[in-house]
Amino acid sequence: MASASRVDQATIAFRRVLAEANTGEQARVDALVVLAQRTVYAATWSGQQNARTLTNSHGESALPLFTGLDVLDVTATRFGWRNPDGTLQFRELGAREALRHALQRNVHFVVVD
Repeated sequence: MASASRVDQATIAFRRVLAEANTGEQARVDALVVLAQRTVYAATWSGQQNARTLTNSHGESALPLFTGLDVLDVTATRFGWRNPDGTLQFRELGAREALRHALQRNVHFVVVD
């Protein structure tokens, strides 16, 4: 199971900037700048480093990324991403790397938290 330890102040501030991204053009730019400088977490397939994706009813895929292990932990339980023994495969990666990964895989959406 991922460690759902306390969330640090930097992660709280990061989440606040992301939450405000839809309040205007400058807020969106600020969110992208902050995102580019951070690491994120992605659930991976068991035994692989490939990030899990979700597919909607229109066949569009999304790459879910997480700002902290606390949110990843809750989401993994909700979507049944855990191994039979309750563990969770995931990796921490730079947000830029994650976005490049999404482009390479022709993912339609990137969803953060």
